[in-house]
Amino acid sequence: MHFVLVLIAALLLSEGPTLGQAHARTYRVHGSVTNTQMVGIKDAQLEFTHGEVRFTEHTAADGTFSVSVPLGTYTLNAKANGFCPQNRDVMVAENDTKGALNLALLSCSDCSAMIIDFVEPRIEPDTAPPNSVDPHNMVFKYQEESLEQPVSSGIKPSVLFGRRTDLGEFIEYSGLDCPGDEKLAILRYNGGALTAKKLKLAKEAHVLTGEGEVIVVDRRGVSRGSTVQVNLGSEAPVAIVGK
Repeated sequence: MHFVLVLIAALLLSEGPTLGQAHARTYRVHGSVTNTQMVGIKDAQLEFTHGEVRFTEHTAADGTFSVSVPLGTYTLNAKANGFCPQNRDVMVAENDTKGALNLALLSCSDCSAMIIDFVEPRIEPDTAPPNSVDPHNMVFKYQEESLEQPVSSGIKPSVLFGRRTDLGEFIEYSGLDCPGDEKLAILRYNGGALTAKKLKLAKEAHVLTGEGEVIVVDRRGVSRGSTVQVNLGSEAPVAIVGK
């Protein structure tokens, strides 16, 4: 699926890299990068790529950007510190009437830095020692696992998680043990990302389902629900969100 960007300024003459022309006409395109609450992200990086040609821009304090590129089809990568990067194909076309390019990024940050006070539990005489909670066993940083199959579909799915449980036909992923700030399990793939309290992967079908506080960011924008399902074997997966 391609996205067509609105051209909002007069033609400019480019002295930089071009798509196979010494002096290609360029068009100024604009948009914004936000979090899932629609708050602009400052200094997010956007990179438009076509073969060896690259155009890079950063967002302003309010998350907006404006950049000049020649007509053509690009791979756009948007990334910012603490957020999942997002890739999509976009097409810059002449005389198009569609709106600006707006992207939402999902938070991928680990637990905040913290100091944990820990006191060893008292062991009573003639009793077995309790199963103590060692803070070193708590999970404060995401682990990542690739979910690509031997025959890749091109979407490069991976899951970020705190705990992983093998249930035989399924693998279950949960988030991080952040005191006072729960971090959910995250699925990332080319074209989108999603979070849920629990993500369950069906090994044979290669279908991932999630439940609890689901948030999806993809080409359609931001979607929220209580369940989600994604076929990771598809070349163009669509996250199906249920209320």
